[in-house]
Formats: sequence, structure tokens, C-alpha cells
Amino acid sequence: MSLELPRADDLRILRSLCHFLARQHGNRSSLRELETWLRSASGRATPWKRTRAYHYTSAARELNLVQVTDAGTWKLTTYGRKLATCRGGSVRPDADLNEAEKALFRVLIPKYGAVRKYLAYYMPGGKRPTSVDDFVRRGRPIELVKSGRCQYAMRTASNRSVTIDRTRKGSYAWTLFNWLRTLGIIDDLYKEKPQSFLMEENEVRIFYPIRRTDLSVATLKNMLVAKAAVEGRRVTMLYLPGLLKDLCANRGIPKHLFFRRLIELHQADPHHFHLEMMSSLRSDVRCKHYRYENFPVVEGIRRSHVCVLLDERNERKEK
Repeated sequence: MSLELPRADDLRILRSLCHFLARQHGNRSSLRELETWLRSASGRATPWKRTRAYHYTSAARELNLVQVTDAGTWKLTTYGRKLATCRGGSVRPDADLNEAEKALFRVLIPKYGAVRKYLAYYMPGGKRPTSVDDFVRRGRPIELVKSGRCQYAMRTASNRSVTIDRTRKGSYAWTLFNWLRTLGIIDDLYKEKPQSFLMEENEVRIFYPIRRTDLSVATLKNMLVAKAAVEGRRVTMLYLPGLLKDLCANRGIPKHLFFRRLIELHQADPHHFHLEMMSSLRSDVRCKHYRYENFPVVEGIRRSHVCVLLDERNERKEK
């Protein structure tokens, strides 16, 4: 039985599965041998249950890394053998993917029908992308909102609202997200209002394609100056989660890169771009529902806003 998106979120284990088969006679083994190896190679103190191993064998089959022969044995496909030879020697299961392995997965993942269906949610026209490059070039952010006890509403790039259950949400926000994040294709963030620490709100998670992997401090400075100039004040407080949505999600900038450059700008010019300390109310440990991933820590202090001071030269330039 095929699983739409198996709970097999770690591409490194799929790579190790191919290495295991490559070491077997004829690049093949029985399903029992393969599952036994998976359960012992998980790196966990407690071995996986058989169902967990089944998710990985199912994912390997759907990605065309392995196939089942008439005799019921599992063997490597051409893609599986190629993945096993992307690097020489033994490879630790927890070793990061190299560029050759990532490139091969970028080719294979869009061929998976269930993946293409989910990636279509990012496309403005709602049509499935033809490749990863097509997805990155034309994809737009989507939102996942908890709408009930076991239901979630997915707001697509084509302005549709698709209701999904907990199982499909797990497949989307766990399996697919980890695959694409490992390959540097998408990132995510939590959307929130400045007053969200005072009240319970529906969790809104934004997923977006990464379109740029470089961001200079000078470029970020210009973005913040333009953002502050719209407010029409010389001193403007910009809320960091709002900047993440406006600058990162809409422009395809990884949030870790945005925070790194923001901290560098703060350290280089704290007079004009100062990262303000988070309110003691906001950082109250009793707010267990609050998401702190949206706020960087600088010198041991969590920051929630960037204070932008426009000098006369910047104001004239924006006008």
C-alpha cells in the first residue's frame, strides 16, 4: 500500500538506505532485512517500530530509489545507485547531504505526484510546478492556520482555502517541509501581532520558497530605511515578526540570514538601527503558547523591535 507522503522526513536516512543496499549482493535484499537494518540504524536508544521503518521504505520506493522485483526482493534503481555513489567511502547516517546528493533529490522530489500536488498550493495559478527551479521562481507564500481541534485551513497562493486534517498537516508540515528545508528550497515562520502575547490566537504558520541566498548589510539597511520612510516619522519602531513576513516571506529571504545581517547592522550602527529589548511582559515564561523563534537574542537579551532613526540625508533620498 502506497502512502501519499510517508512520515520519512530525514533525507539522510534515505541516502543511508541506498548505501545499505549497495553493499548487498546484487544491490538487493529482502524486505525483512531492509526493515531490520532501518530499525537498528535509526540512531535512537529505542529501535523504531516496524511501521516507522515502513514509512522509509515507502518513501524510497515513491522517490524511485528502490523497486520490488517479482521475487519480492528490494533492489536499487538507477537513481538509487547514483545516490549511493555521490560520495566515496563509508558515510555516517547523520552526515549532512553533500551538493551532489542535494542536486539528485531536487530532481527526484518533483517527480513524486503527491509532492507536486502540495507544491501547487504555492503557485499563483494553482498548477503544479514543472521543476524545483519553476517552483522557486514563481512560488509564493502560503499560510497554515489551525481552524479546529483536528483541522487546519491552508491558504494557498491562488487565494483558495483548503481544509486538511491532522494527518495531512503532519505530512505537509513535517515530511515535505523537512525535505525541502534540507535542500534549501523553503523556509517558514510564525505570523503574529504585536499584542499576541496577551491573548490566545490561532497559530498561523507561513511557508515560503527561498529565492535569494545572499543579503548584504547595505541591502538590508536600504530595505529598513524604505520601510521606515513610509511611516513618515524620523524615529520608527519596526516589529520583527512583521518584518519577517514582509521582507523574508515576500522576497524569499531565509530568516536565519535576515537575522544574521540584522544583528550585524545593529552592531555596526546602533545609533540608527538599534535592536530594542523585548518587553518583560512579552518574555513572561507563563506565556507558554508564545513563539520566540521570531525574535533574535543579542548579548543574552531577546529583541522584539528594530528602532530606525532616519537622518536628513535618508529622508531626502526617500522623498
